[in-house]
Amino acid sequence: MKRTFFSGYFHKKKGQQGVILLTTLIFVLIGFTIIVPLVAYMGTGLKTGMVITQKSNALYTADGGIEDAIWQIKYDRLEGTFRTKNPPFDPFDFQTPYWDYNLPQVNGQPQLNDQDVTVAIRNIWIPRNVTTPTLAQTRGTVNTNKLLVTGGAYGVSSFNIVLTYHAAAGENLVVRSIGIWLPPGFSYVPGSGSLEANPNNPFYSNPGDPVPHQGGQVVIWNYDNLPFTSMPNVRTTRTPMTTSITFNYVAEKAGLRPDGVAWVTTGNVDLDGDGVSGGTHFAWDSDVRVFGIQSTSGSTQVETYVVKSEMRVNGGSVPGSYFAAGDTLMTGPASGRNTRREGIAVVGPPSIQGGDNGVPEDASVSKAYLYWSAWRGESGVTRPLNDGTANFNNWTNGGGWSVDTGNNFIGHYSGGADSTRELVLTNSINMSGYAAENPAPDTKWFTIISWEQWVNGSTAIPPLKPDPCANFNNWDIV
Repeated sequence: MKRTFFSGYFHKKKGQQGVILLTTLIFVLIGFTIIVPLVAYMGTGLKTGMVITQKSNALYTADGGIEDAIWQIKYDRLEGTFRTKNPPFDPFDFQTPYWDYNLPQVNGQPQLNDQDVTVAIRNIWIPRNVTTPTLAQTRGTVNTNKLLVTGGAYGVSSFNIVLTYHAAAGENLVVRSIGIWLPPGFSYVPGSGSLEANPNNPFYSNPGDPVPHQGGQVVIWNYDNLPFTSMPNVRTTRTPMTTSITFNYVAEKAGLRPDGVAWVTTGNVDLDGDGVSGGTHFAWDSDVRVFGIQSTSGSTQVETYVVKSEMRVNGGSVPGSYFAAGDTLMTGPASGRNTRREGIAVVGPPSIQGGDNGVPEDASVSKAYLYWSAWRGESGVTRPLNDGTANFNNWTNGGGWSVDTGNNFIGHYSGGADSTRELVLTNSINMSGYAAENPAPDTKWFTIISWEQWVNGSTAIPPLKPDPCANFNNWDIV
């Protein structure tokens, strides 16, 4: 086989070397033009992502501080949390700018996104036409209860403000303004108030358009020293005297009810009980408390408002209607004293509202309680101690107890040490021997220890003196 080999070289024409170099430079320039901005863009994206992550963490962390503050408010922890502050927290202190605390750390390390959180809480003073009062004024007004202001939503879209005035002899309380604050999400319906229904009424007042205030809106009815006795439906013979004002509202979300704050400004009567004639002339619904919350994490700050309604602790009584509803769930034989009621009555679905059960038809039922009631006949009771109460042989008398003519223990405490109230068994009783009758497996049983006490009719003081029913002196006619 014959093979042929070629040997030699290729000769490049003149100018080809320059074209290749130029092409290479063009590609390098294009790559540099694309890559440099692309790298810069990628770097900017990474930096932006880091900033967004940091800001998001800070926002979530600050929001966690808001949630912690809401928990503190909901479960009445503020006075304990701020007990070492100067001044300590007081629910009626509206002049202290804020009380703050830091979310706790473990071993010096923040537990929420590894970021420190500072939370500040303050009491918000709502009455718009009343200068922020001192702690002495607010405390005095609440504790004196000379004029109570309460309010609440009822029905579907109505609100009721009630003023209760405990008048002393010769007092002439006058009303200068009545105000209501509705929280965000609720709006006053112009012209719907009972105070503006009829221009011929002495209490007529046109509040005008609502005014934005503390995130919500305020409506104020103004007067020129209107006597309290000229307010709607005031009974001057009744103690205390009351008046009720109603209006309608609109909710942005159906079914919600506002926790509004009502207040009143007055004249002629000092309402905080400090004896200063030119003193306090306002009262507000202290059952509804508004808090401002500010949570800070780094340079991120979140702020919100929280409204809390709670029951007021009054030093005296407030007039009202009382109604007992319900019946025993236990059934038993129709006759026979020494028998046990151990059957369960058939109970139908509860009625939410209606006249027969004492719940107003426009009421909102928030809770219902089920009570268990039963009794056992005399033959079914074991008595570890059977005391005729003719004397104190089995008892240590604290000094406030005696035996009446019917051989009943009666007690009266007029003062002194708490031990005076005590009536204690001289010898203890071992209850371990009182086992249940035929206990079922895995069933927990218990022993009931009861105390029976009464006072005979000759010494009892009835809550209402006997009424001959010849008139309605002790009653209100509805």
